[in-house]
Amino acid sequence: MEIGISRVVNLNISKTGDDTETLRKLEDLIHAEFKNGLPPHLQSNARSQSHLPGTDQSGIYVTSNSEFKKLHAREVQRILRQRIILVHGNSFDRSYGWDLESFGELYDVDKKTKVQGKIAIAYDVFVFC
Repeated sequence: MEIGISRVVNLNISKTGDDTETLRKLEDLIHAEFKNGLPPHLQSNARSQSHLPGTDQSGIYVTSNSEFKKLHAREVQRILRQRIILVHGNSFDRSYGWDLESFGELYDVDKKTKVQGKIAIAYDVFVFC
């Protein structure tokens, strides 16, 4: 799967100010993937189920929750072989906030996760509350 940034970023945040510089580097890498000022998931080709290898087509397939539910499992697997799927319009039982408590309800934030793909980010983060 070839998605997004193909450089390695080393994040070793150990002193005040390092985190700001690192975030700026990440922001620059993310913005480098924009086309016509838009991130990949907002580009018109992100809504197309068919993938055109070798083009600048988005590596993210964007679909509504209602359309996603209509897809057969084989179609979902076919899309996932080449792209990430972003589903919008999901209904939730409550309003989740942009905070650690809400993230903890959606995903185990303490769990270590290995990600495979073309991007590699090594980091050591120390959070002081």
